[in-house]
Amino acid sequence: MSYTIESYKKDIERLVEEGDRLYYSMLFECKPDDMRKTYKTRKEFDDAKKSLPDFREEYQAWYSEAKIIVKYLLPDRLEDFSKYYEMPMSRKYINYENYCIEDFLQGLLVSLPDDFPHKGMSAAIPKFQQQLAIIKGLRKRFESSLYDIRLHFKQRCSMMNLMPLYICSRMDSIELQELWLVLCWKDI
Repeated sequence: MSYTIESYKKDIERLVEEGDRLYYSMLFECKPDDMRKTYKTRKEFDDAKKSLPDFREEYQAWYSEAKIIVKYLLPDRLEDFSKYYEMPMSRKYINYENYCIEDFLQGLLVSLPDDFPHKGMSAAIPKFQQQLAIIKGLRKRFESSLYDIRLHFKQRCSMMNLMPLYICSRMDSIELQELWLVLCWKDI
């Protein structure tokens, strides 16, 4: 299946919309008292809550699709995107700083002093906000001239059916060779 810029834009918009709904679902679960204050009646609050997806059921599908689109359209942010979800390998104990979305999905809690403003699973909210911000940032990807340069080089390379190392060996300067590898063949 070939993708066009328009199909990527539609996918990104859909992921942003789903992500916004997941974000509100997370807020309703972690901070119900704060969310209740934003509604005039209990019925409005209940109706709003019912209209949202269950974060634990819907997040994995959203994450899987979002991770793929980040991998292809913004590969330099893939590690950041993943680390907000994944538990650090070196973690010895759970605290607010190293709490991740994976912990939230498992229902793990963070114990904090009473005077600390964030309690329990709400430590995952900023992590999801960052993931969603990366997805929202993809919207600008198609407006960037750097994206056009990469796309242009990839199209030329596939049209000419040339190997990138052969092309690099024909370039005059090291800077051009590095630019070619970075723009077109980042995984080499």
